[in-house]
Amino acid sequence: RLRRMVTHAGGAPCPPKPLGVRRWSATPSPPGAVTTIETFLDYCCPFSAKCFIRFHDEILPGLEAAGIPVCFVFQNLVQPWHPQSTLMHEAAVAVQHIGGDDAFWTFSRKLFERQKDFFDLNVLEKTRYQIYRDLCKIASESTGIAEDDIFSLLEVKKNDAGDLNVGNAVTQKIKWIAKYTRRHSVHVTPTFFVNDIEDTAASSSWGLEEWKDRIIQFS
Repeated sequence: RLRRMVTHAGGAPCPPKPLGVRRWSATPSPPGAVTTIETFLDYCCPFSAKCFIRFHDEILPGLEAAGIPVCFVFQNLVQPWHPQSTLMHEAAVAVQHIGGDDAFWTFSRKLFERQKDFFDLNVLEKTRYQIYRDLCKIASESTGIAEDDIFSLLEVKKNDAGDLNVGNAVTQKIKWIAKYTRRHSVHVTPTFFVNDIEDTAASSSWGLEEWKDRIIQFS
């Protein structure tokens, strides 16, 4: 009966697992005693780059050294006023699909470092596929995944039905990402949710000490 209900249920498909890429600063003791920092980031946003690089290079290693357990959740947020933002997030989703969370983490670090290559005036005269190829090259150089393997998930392929708006292999994941961010009414990047509640005081300029002080409040 359950199988019939699932098979014949209407509505849009749901993701097979929670969205977001998680990284822990330390193993919590007891299990479950951990502060979750869910952060909505856009690859084309300078403040998102500042935030992610700080978490990657300084904050999470510092919390690890201090034995403070935190779960950092990277949530993709496409900012549509930069059309290339969609392509950047698509590339990250493709990298995660092939290489897993570690590859996503590595590629994200490098893409934020190289984000100016994809600012408006730097891609103004490039085609969609040229931008994809640039992203695939960065992904391959940073993760070791073959460029063509990544591009195969980004390529828009014709189908037998002759449909024109067919999307690519990661389009459904991008739809889930868009739905999730809309559900949370997130607009600016970065936006922080601490233990499921939006933290309007948190800032991309915060470093290790500011986050330590914030997390202590929840201990």
